[in-house]
Amino acid sequence: NNGKTVYAVILARFGSKKIKNKNILKLNKKPLISYPIKASIKSKSINKTFVLTDSIKYAKIAEKYGAIIPFIRPKKISNDNSRDIEAFKYFYNWLEENNKKKPYLIVHLRATAPMVDYKIIDKAVSYFLKNNADSMKSVEIAKDTPYKMWMLKNGLLKTVIKNPKNEEYWNYPRQKLPLIFKQNAQIDIFKTRLIKKHTISGKKIIPFMLDNFIDLDDKNDLVKLKKIFKVK
Repeated sequence: NNGKTVYAVILARFGSKKIKNKNILKLNKKPLISYPIKASIKSKSINKTFVLTDSIKYAKIAEKYGAIIPFIRPKKISNDNSRDIEAFKYFYNWLEENNKKKPYLIVHLRATAPMVDYKIIDKAVSYFLKNNADSMKSVEIAKDTPYKMWMLKNGLLKTVIKNPKNEEYWNYPRQKLPLIFKQNAQIDIFKTRLIKKHTISGKKIIPFMLDNFIDLDDKNDLVKLKKIFKVK
C-alpha cells in the first residue's frame, strides 16, 4: 500500500426483515460474517479489521473470528432508516476522540457477501491506489436498463431517464442503449477524508467489476450460496 494505512470496516446491524439474523446465518457451519472477517485478516492490504454492530451477540461472534469491536453502535444510528455514512461518521469521531490512527483508506466489506476473498481485496486496493479517485464501488452489468423503465406521475407513465431530445429510448434495441452498471454490495473503497465532507463516495467514483457475486438479501440468494459453498 506504499506505506498507506488501510482499515476494513464491516457493518452488521441487528435485525433483518426478510431473513432473521442473516449476518450470522450459518453457511458451511460458519456464521456468514466470519467470511469477510477472515478474508480481510488474510489480506496483505488491510492493517486492521473492524466490525461496527449494535448487537453484543454479533460483537462476540465477530471478535471470535479476529475482528476489532471498537464500540457497540448506538440505536440511533442502527435503525431501519439509518444510512452507512452515519456509522462511518461515528467510527471516524471515535478514532479522533480516542487518539487512534486514522487510515488513508477504508475498505467497506459486507457481512452478507461471503464470496469476496482476500485475493479480491488485495486486487481491489491495488487497483484503487493506482487510480486518482475518491472512491470505488464494485459493480456488474445490469440485466435491466432504466432506459426502458417507467414511473407513475399523476396516474401517467413518465420515463425514469430524462429525455430532453424526445427520443423514444424504450423502443430502441438494447444494443443501441448505453451500457448500465449496478452496484452489487460486495466491496467498496473510499478515502477516509471524505467522511468530514459528509460523504463516502465523493465526486470521482471508479468501478471495480465483480460479476456473478451474491449479496444475501432473500431466501433465493441463500439457496444459490449453499450451492456455491456445496452445502447439502
